[in-house]
Amino acid sequence: MKEWLWITFWFGVIFGSLLWYGLLVFYVGWKGGREIFELTRRMHEDRSSPVAPPRAESSQQPRPTESTN
Repeated sequence: MKEWLWITFWFGVIFGSLLWYGLLVFYVGWKGGREIFELTRRMHEDRSSPVAPPRAESSQQPRPTESTN
């Protein structure tokens, strides 16, 4: 009888953890997919707007080419 209780207990623990892991993977994937879709939509709207935001000027000087001796 005790053996049956342990088997049932561990089956429940393993099944519960797999279910929890699956739900978390689905939830994070769903939220991440929606966020990527929203960011892509906003980027497309910004690109197609008639007035583009000004670009920041690069303050870096071009690198000199390395000379080979």
